[in-house]
Amino acid sequence: MIRELCDLNDAFLGKIENYPKYGQSRVRNVDTVLCLSLKGDLTGIVSLVETTQDEKGKIKSSNPFKIVPFQATRTSGIFPYFLCDTPMFILGIDPEKGELSEAKFKASAELHKSVIGSANSVCGKAILSFFEKWKVSEAFDNPIIKGYMGSFRGSIIFRVDGMDALDDDVLWDCWMTHFQSRLAEKQMCTVLGKELPAVTVHPKINGMFDGPSTGSSLVSFNNPVFESYGMSKNANARISDYAAYSYSTALNYMLSDSRFRIGANTFVCWAVSAEPEYHEFFINLLDASAIKSIDQEDIKNMFRRISSGLPVEFNEKKLDSDVDFYILGMVPNNGRLSVSYFTHNTFGKILENIIHHYERLAIICGKAVVGPFRLLNELLLPGGKSSDIPVWLSADFLDSIISNTRYPESVYTKIISRIMADRNVNSIRAAFIKAYLLKNSSDNRKKEVAEVKLNNKSDYQPYVLGRLFAVLENVQRAANGAGTIKDRFFDSACATPSIAFPSVLLLANKHLKTLERKDKPGLARYFEEQIVDIMSLLGKSFPSHLTLEEQGVFIIGYYHQINSIEKKEETDESDR
Repeated sequence: MIRELCDLNDAFLGKIENYPKYGQSRVRNVDTVLCLSLKGDLTGIVSLVETTQDEKGKIKSSNPFKIVPFQATRTSGIFPYFLCDTPMFILGIDPEKGELSEAKFKASAELHKSVIGSANSVCGKAILSFFEKWKVSEAFDNPIIKGYMGSFRGSIIFRVDGMDALDDDVLWDCWMTHFQSRLAEKQMCTVLGKELPAVTVHPKINGMFDGPSTGSSLVSFNNPVFESYGMSKNANARISDYAAYSYSTALNYMLSDSRFRIGANTFVCWAVSAEPEYHEFFINLLDASAIKSIDQEDIKNMFRRISSGLPVEFNEKKLDSDVDFYILGMVPNNGRLSVSYFTHNTFGKILENIIHHYERLAIICGKAVVGPFRLLNELLLPGGKSSDIPVWLSADFLDSIISNTRYPESVYTKIISRIMADRNVNSIRAAFIKAYLLKNSSDNRKKEVAEVKLNNKSDYQPYVLGRLFAVLENVQRAANGAGTIKDRFFDSACATPSIAFPSVLLLANKHLKTLERKDKPGLARYFEEQIVDIMSLLGKSFPSHLTLEEQGVFIIGYYHQINSIEKKEETDESDR
């Protein structure tokens, strides 16, 4: 996995503009330019904040990405950055709290003096002169600082006599000399297979859903029990500094640009070619709510093309079905990252498997795309959060889709449990029950009724019972319009029909008589005919209990019948 991320980093370097090289970081929190004269005097401050207006007229602010000297994650203590840092380090002030920090300013001054030294750089000399002249104790009295006090938000960079210090090649050479001076001895890198300086501390990974703001470690050894062969801490992994930089940079870039979430898992995905159209299309296909650039009808057209073996175009690019495609799932765990999922296949095969999943989900009154994130939310208790879904469950569920294997049984049982608890048979739940029966069940009778719409010829008892319950519910709704038998009897009718249905049928007879008294004999006769037709498909007695899979069939029968009734009522209304 780490090797694949290193390869991706190399591919990104050739494909993505403004992508960081070894020794650099890509940051977005730079919002202020400190303008200096050639002598290092502060002459002005410029804001980099860009404002845009959305469709609703709301003003949004954002900062452009900047490539800056590498910034290791700060955990504790005083740790300055080169050429780009917060006001606490560059100016020695905290604009929000109105406090001074002489210690942080001095640490920053020492770093810049150490890195720049006597380099022949106009920008470098001006910056060093600034650090020598600046008085932290007088900072809040400076008129330029006073005029900008309410606008400090993120980090500061330098501009000397109109030239950005980040554009000074001499300063970059100085930085790389300093950056490489910290490297450890060479050893064989198990990732790249070369003799390279070993990494001492792996860069942090940021951008995880529910992850710490300070980042998480993908590789770390914090306990002697994990060490071996006399090596300490990260030396046990035998990974080079370049490999550690490469995998972390690629991963951080994807997490800032193209992550998606299922349960507590954060996922990223990429094509080996590093072209963004592949992961954008994949995320659209997997969960259209993640990136709303294509609608349901466009997705249906894509289904047809992929099913027919035709190439797919996305954002005016023809996608190669033979390209290797990777999917990585992670979850934060006490400052570290746990890899919950990792797989790869050709892009075409993964798309094909996803489409098989959506074909199984297809059901009357359902959407073309119901992504895993939305579907798993159906497992939650009222007020529950997606992070409550077990990590292993969301990873296993995604794998069943990507690999076209059996769905996790626990997803099915939890959905059945939720239906029994809240009696809500919505299109998403019904669609998954249908998909589960098609993929997991070995009983052809169950598969025969797991269709898109009503099968009124099937005599499979669980399915017919679900249909019958739907009709009886509609009889009561038409008779009194109040709470229905669904609230009192749905769970028992689904699990133990022999106990529930005799009572439900007695109630139905009363409701039919109510309809006749309300001068609706035609409607009563319509329901009576439906009940007789459906009951003719049943045996002589109701089953004492239904298995878990049979309960799913019952729910499908109920859902099909309810929606066929609603569709008929809509048609009748339009005819009238």
